[in-house]
Amino acid sequence: MTDRFAERMRDKKVRSDTRIVAGLAAIHSEKRRAYCPRDPKPFCAHCDTHCYKPDESEWQRQMMTYAGPRSMWHGYAIPGIKHALEARKWKREMARRADREARSAGNTNDAAR
Repeated sequence: MTDRFAERMRDKKVRSDTRIVAGLAAIHSEKRRAYCPRDPKPFCAHCDTHCYKPDESEWQRQMMTYAGPRSMWHGYAIPGIKHALEARKWKREMARRADREARSAGNTNDAAR
């Protein structure tokens, strides 16, 4: 699917239309962020509250797979690095939580015996 997306982005008319749609999507996403119950707002990929429908989330995932690395060359290198570090931190935290939960589940099973 990503190859198809990249192929379509080579067409100038599609890129122009995509910019218009991206502007509308940005307005929509900012509205979602404004009403987010989480503070501070995590990245959508890391959030346990899903504001978007599964097909919208899949579209965002594809779009960020395409646009994320390219944004580094268009003035967004520092936010990209911050995003990567935040994602790394989140993955470590989730691994720690899973470890803690596994240990506590193991302890409750031992106490029940």
